[in-house]
Amino acid sequence: DMKIKKQKDGLVTYEGMRREIRDLTVPLRGEHQLANAALALAAIELCAKKGFPSDDTAIRAGLKNTCWEARLEILQHEPLFLLDGAHNPAGINVLCRALEKDFSYRRLILIFGALADKDYRQFLMYNREALFSGEVSETESTLVTRSGEKIPVLIHGNQLRDDRGAVIGNMIFVTD
Repeated sequence: DMKIKKQKDGLVTYEGMRREIRDLTVPLRGEHQLANAALALAAIELCAKKGFPSDDTAIRAGLKNTCWEARLEILQHEPLFLLDGAHNPAGINVLCRALEKDFSYRRLILIFGALADKDYRQFLMYNREALFSGEVSETESTLVTRSGEKIPVLIHGNQLRDDRGAVIGNMIFVTD
């Protein structure tokens, strides 16, 4: 059994099967990344049992220097500009949870890209409640890009509606 506990100073403690490591930095954002870090550290423990030892200094450095582009990546702080490559329902659920728990904002502008063969309406409808919850009742605008067309087309002012006619968000459709 293994887990990561948050410390008061923003660091974390790993409590593993045979090892405890305090004062670790996990720079990746989102609660799910703490669970992923615990799993990686458990794998390191299992490797050590098979003759592949690691020391706490290497583990600290490895976690501290971990980066994963386009996964809750902050590109700019003022105003906050966040990039995430969520591309399936599970990823979008994780993104929505992180937006709710790890970030504060007054207005959300969602830029959502999808390949031509993906049902972007389903993605947005599936996560409508999470995307537009709390004080953010809807986005001011959502940019949806789709590939497959040879000539770029920009259409302003459409509103995406679900099958019952409920507005999901104001949409700008771009095809390329």
